Amino acid sequence: MSLSVISQEIKKLRVMNMQSQEDFALALGVSRSAVRDWEAGRCAPRLSNMEKKLYDYAYSKPHGSGSITQFKVIKEALVQHKTDRVNARQLRID
Repeated sequence: MSLSVISQEIKKLRVMNMQSQEDFALALGVSRSAVRDWEAGRCAPRLSNMEKKLYDYAYSKPHGSGSITQFKVIKEALVQHKTDRVNARQLRID
C-alpha cells in the first residue's frame, strides 16, 4: 500500500475531527512535523508506536463510528505498507 493512501487517510481522520495538525499531533503525543510528514506522504507512522495512540484517539472522538472506521483503514494500510517493505527487503536479499 502506498504512502499516499496512508497520508490521505490520516489527514481524513484529522480533518473529520476538525483539528489542526498541531492539535492532532498533541493528541497523539507526536510532533507537528511528524503529522506534516505523514500527510505529505514523506513517511508513515510506525505501526508498533501508533496503533494504540490512533485507536485511543479514534474512540475518544465525537464522530465515533467515522473515526473508528478511519482508524481501521489506517491500521490496515500501515500493516500492508509494512508487509510490502518486508517483502521488498526479502527480494533484495534473495
